[in-house]
Amino acid sequence: LETKGGVASACLCHIRDLRHPVLVWQALDALTSAKRDIGAMEERVPLREMRKRVVPATYKLQRSVKCAVVTGPNTGGKTVTLKTLGAAVLMAKAGLFLLADHEYSGSMGDDGAESSLPQLPFFDHVLADIGDDQSIVQSLSTFSGHVERVKRILNMATSESLVLLDEVGSGTDPTEGSALGMALLRHLADTVLLTFATTHHGELKTLKYSDERARFENASVEFDAVAMEPTFRLVWGIPGRSNALSIAERLNFPLEILNAARESLGGGNSSV
Repeated sequence: LETKGGVASACLCHIRDLRHPVLVWQALDALTSAKRDIGAMEERVPLREMRKRVVPATYKLQRSVKCAVVTGPNTGGKTVTLKTLGAAVLMAKAGLFLLADHEYSGSMGDDGAESSLPQLPFFDHVLADIGDDQSIVQSLSTFSGHVERVKRILNMATSESLVLLDEVGSGTDPTEGSALGMALLRHLADTVLLTFATTHHGELKTLKYSDERARFENASVEFDAVAMEPTFRLVWGIPGRSNALSIAERLNFPLEILNAARESLGGGNSSV
């Protein structure tokens, strides 16, 4: 953890405009191929174009925060925010440069000057439950697959660990899933250095407001209500909506079924 005068910064984590290396590689590969097709091009053009194509994420968390809850629409980039942070931590531990904006990352020091270095704590483990571990061979449902992986995480996690949880409380009854997710995140806030979790359960968004020690923070992946599509930007401090019907409509789901779903929701709930 970067320090100033031997005193730890108020920020646990501060990285601006961080991009996942795989997304950067895909964008540069496509741009390089296009460059070969159209002939000579300025060398830095692919890099500038990549910055436009790959939407970055900024991570800035105070030291008091132990858990960040990310919400928002399907296909909006919630899981990518988990993977991007996890990849950055592992790259830093391996001594690799981070694909971030070095001019604006870091935090204010005691002398009032802003550090130009991305700021991350040292995590002893990066433990993740991302994706569906359903297995016919192992007789695992979607829910039981998550439970098994979370059990392994709880057994391995220490007070210096980073835990990444995708779709907390999914795969079962929403009420029970929400209760289990809230209990799990509270437990991890007590036991690990930082937890990043995505969810569609509205109850988990309230943890920020009910915790007296300010250990929880909300974030969301932005949704453009005019264009009716996600922007893939990570916005801090604001919980997001799932926008499931809008996303389904954008993916050309049958309109008759979508209209029936909106009628089932009712005018009041659909406008929340």
